[in-house]
Amino acid sequence: MPTIPEPTWATDLTEVQKAYNEPSATCNRRFTPSVITGILLRLLQAHFADSDNIRDEGLRHLHWHEDPAAGPAIQSNILVAPLYKYDPRTIQLRPAVLVFRQAVKADKLPLESRTLTSLNASGNFTGDKYTVPVSGIHVVRYIAETAFASERLGEEVFYRLLEYFPAIKQDFPFSDLSITDLNEPKKVQEDTIQAFAADIAVRWVHMHGWTLKPIAPILKKVRYEEQAV
Repeated sequence: MPTIPEPTWATDLTEVQKAYNEPSATCNRRFTPSVITGILLRLLQAHFADSDNIRDEGLRHLHWHEDPAAGPAIQSNILVAPLYKYDPRTIQLRPAVLVFRQAVKADKLPLESRTLTSLNASGNFTGDKYTVPVSGIHVVRYIAETAFASERLGEEVFYRLLEYFPAIKQDFPFSDLSITDLNEPKKVQEDTIQAFAADIAVRWVHMHGWTLKPIAPILKKVRYEEQAV
């Protein structure tokens, strides 16, 4: 899958981050939680695809690249992937940035979330429009061999997402987007390997709208008559 562009807005007058120009398959689907997972993944993959994007000089040796002919274990020296692709038996001591979502919630608005009744030029009913706020949390989990390495990797990702969230919100149909909760690294035991992991929370809200149209006249009344046999 092609890599979507990373925002090119500069965070100061001297820095403009490099971006990819290929279109993304995520733009051709309805805006859903799985698409949001893809957006975050592609932004993070674009960030680690070029060492000039990485601010922390101690992390510039980390490089992600997409090679369809290579297996995930030899793709790059940092894994940037959805959580379900993480396998501690093959990752060895390679740092990882993993993306996954938590529960998604749909809230009702007044009037059963109905926002508009549509009529045609003749004044006939053609459907009802509905809008529901859908909210959720995506988690970016970073894993490294030591607590200090995990801390630096988490800070790199956290501040990049924090600085670019206005651009991300502008490019995609989020009603609200915030980057929160840079948690402290904690020791984890992955298979036979000891590592340190922590999470970054990405909270979002999206207004999901649709129109419910009748395909046949509404049945208002049924008349029964007794018939002699």
